[in-house]
Parts: sequence; C-alpha cells; structure tokens
Amino acid sequence: MSNIWKIYLFRFLISFNLIAPILVPFYLSLDFTATQIFALSAIAMASNLLFEIPSGYLSDKFGRKKTLILCGIAYTIGSVIYAFFSKFYLFVLAQIIFGIGGSLLSGTDTSLIYDSLTQVKKINLFKKIEGGSRFFIRIAASSASFLGGLLALITLRTPFYFAAIVPMIMIPLAFSMMEPKRKKRKTETNALFDIGKISKFVFRHKKIMSITLYNALVCGIMLMIITSYYLYYNEIGFNATHISIIYGFFMIFSAFGAVSTHFLEKKIGKRNSFILLAFPFIIFILLGIFQSIYLIPFIFLNGFIWGFSRPLFSGYTNELISSEIRATALSVTNMVKVLPIIILSPLIGKLIDLTSLSISFYLIGGIYLVVSLISLYLLNKHKMI
Repeated sequence: MSNIWKIYLFRFLISFNLIAPILVPFYLSLDFTATQIFALSAIAMASNLLFEIPSGYLSDKFGRKKTLILCGIAYTIGSVIYAFFSKFYLFVLAQIIFGIGGSLLSGTDTSLIYDSLTQVKKINLFKKIEGGSRFFIRIAASSASFLGGLLALITLRTPFYFAAIVPMIMIPLAFSMMEPKRKKRKTETNALFDIGKISKFVFRHKKIMSITLYNALVCGIMLMIITSYYLYYNEIGFNATHISIIYGFFMIFSAFGAVSTHFLEKKIGKRNSFILLAFPFIIFILLGIFQSIYLIPFIFLNGFIWGFSRPLFSGYTNELISSEIRATALSVTNMVKVLPIIILSPLIGKLIDLTSLSISFYLIGGIYLVVSLISLYLLNKHKMI
C-alpha cells in the first residue's frame, strides 16, 4: 500500500503548478493573441493525443514505475524551457513535451492505484482513494496558485524559476515505487497490431464509450474553459495576483468536489450524479450575458462539479476494463477526452479575437448542453444509469 501515498505525492507535485494562474497574464505581457494562447493549449493536447495510446501500451508492457519516471523527466524539461525562454516557438516545443509527459501519466497513475488495491484485495476502496487523490491534486493546484501569485509580485517570470524545480522531485519518487503484481498481457503479434486490437475493444464497448463521451465533454470543456475564466477575470479588471487567488479558491472547491464523490454519489444515487454534471451549461450562458464579480461563486460551483466528476468517471470506467490492458484502454478513453480541447481551443481563441469572449461562452454553453443530453440518453440506453 506504500504506492498509494507515493502516487498521492506524485500527483500532488505534478499539480503543484506555480505558473498556471499567471500563465495567461504572462502570455499577454508578451503580446500573444487569444488565438496564440488557445493554440498553445491545443498543441499540448494534440501532443498528448498523439502519444496517449503508445504511452499507455508502454505502461502495460514495461511497467507503471518506468513510465512515471519518464513522465517526471518530460515535465522537468518542459518547465526549464518556460523558465528561461520567451519565444512562442519554444513554448510550442515545451507544450509538446508537456503533452508527452501528460500522456505518460495518463492512465498509468490510475492503473497503479487500481492494480495496487487489487493486489491487496481492497478494490472496493478505489472511488474513495481516487477521490482523496483528486482532493490532494486540487489542494496542490490551489496552494500553488496562492504561492505563484505572491511570487508574481516580484516579477511575472519568478514563479517559472521555482516551477522548474518541482518536477525534479518526481523522478526519485517514481524510482521508489513498487511495481504492483498484475496479470500481464502476452502477445504473439507486433505492438501496433496489439494496440489496434485494444483500441478496437474500447471503441466497440458501448458502455465504455457512453461514459467516455460524457467524460470527454465534462473534463475536456472544464479544462479548456479555465483559459476563458482567466480572460474573463482580466476583462473585469483583475491583475495576476487577484487571478491567482481566485484560481486558488476555484481549486479548493474542486478539491472538495473530488473528495465528496464517494459520499455524494451514495446520497443522491448514480443516476442523479450523472445528471448533476449537465448543469454547468447554465453558468457558461450566464458568463456570456454578464461581466460581474458576483458570478465568480458560480465559477467555483463549476469547479466543484468538475472535481466531483473525475472519481465518478474513473471508477465506472475501470470497472469495465481488465488489468492486463488497463493503461492502454484508459489511454484510448483519455485520447477521446482531449479531442474537444484540440478541436475547440483554436476555434474558441479565433472566435474571441474576431468577436468577443461573451460569444464564446454562449457557444460553449450550447455545445455542453447538446452533448450532455446525448450522453445521458446513451448512458440510459445502455443501462448505465
């Protein structure tokens, strides 16, 4: 069980992102356009998408531990580039490296927890432990936000220097983890054929794909919309330090959403839990109509729902996947999850440059509503709710 607290710490460190809340103000200080800002986000996601499945297969074939070591190395390289350079094309390179690092983490961390619990016959604790882990992820992001905002008072570049140190700690931490005993996949075919076979299994599994579609909407849009929140705060007159504080509280609400999943789902039921995830579209529309400080609590509510969704989706997805293909299969589902960001991010950025931030919130709200209704219909059709 030592793996559990170590993966908690690993996730904490990777989420202790000192630059996240001041990244948009930093980009704006370099005269980047909204198109460039959203493009950088999309580039990281595209890189993640490209390496998502191969990295999951790497984790299944060669081990969770080795994959996490490579993840730590990738995040270190990307952070160093951001700390010492200012050119757009170098940030593109850093985002590609971050995308690779994210793909190495994606599926591997969850698989390590699930396999470790399976080994000690405590799999019934998965949602509780995953929720607790997501809580610490959000607390890490929150505390880093407050600290990053304070460091930004020195210069906007200062948080980047400290941010380059954090991922270096992840490398020896990953070395100290134990590879959990699990059933390993034996294949007589080449790797590409095997990856294709696993991908085919996921795409043809109606229950997995129903959950994945909804997961792609909620987590994809919620992640992408954070950049829009930053621009919203900027438009109502907040500076980098103010934005860091608001982002910190946003992550605290998200943390409590994650840690409450186990309890809240039992309280309101599986069906109502999934229905709850559809409500953020209302808040997106309100943000489009009004530019007001009084809407910030509603943004925090979206953070709570986002946090609540992660252990919920993770738990039900893992129940449908066997251990020998878990990381690869989760990578396939995560690949689908990042597609909305890759497709929408550049378009939303261009839309903001050509029209306004308000119009983009209307569009995101409309997309969110339509896909939510389709997802709930499919979950009901395949007897998942």
